[in-house]
Amino acid sequence: MTRRSRRHRGQALAEFALVVPLFLILVLGIVDFARGIFVYSVLSNAAREGARYAMVHGTLSVDNPPGPSGPGTPDPDGFVYVAPKARELTFTIDKSAVSVGTCWGFGCSIAADCVTPTDTANAPVPDIPVMVRACYDFQPITASFLGVGPIRLTAQATSTITH
Repeated sequence: MTRRSRRHRGQALAEFALVVPLFLILVLGIVDFARGIFVYSVLSNAAREGARYAMVHGTLSVDNPPGPSGPGTPDPDGFVYVAPKARELTFTIDKSAVSVGTCWGFGCSIAADCVTPTDTANAPVPDIPVMVRACYDFQPITASFLGVGPIRLTAQATSTITH
């Protein structure tokens, strides 16, 4: 009876050695997926708040601090006021690694690098849309095991200038 139990213990140890790495990779994959969703949520919130900020401050006069943003203003591309405001709200991730782009007008676009906008509005007037896009290169934990590079996460929000 002792021979048989020793053989079973060896078999259990071999099965454990085969299953544990797969289990750990699965658990780390689930953790990475959750981290990715969290980072996307942070980016989405930052883009939404940047668009809200641009919407509220879009056509205000220069005398009202912090100043207006949009075409025909001291901050035509939103780099002075809108992008830092959006970047300020990226909690728990590296703010310097977040790229934020802003564009104004119907049919405006922001390039994939999240920095180069194509504005279609000529002046900051009410009822034109403002788009804010935030990008971040997310580095999963399991990327080192799988040989995968960073994953680019992008969030975008569009609002209409109210006044």
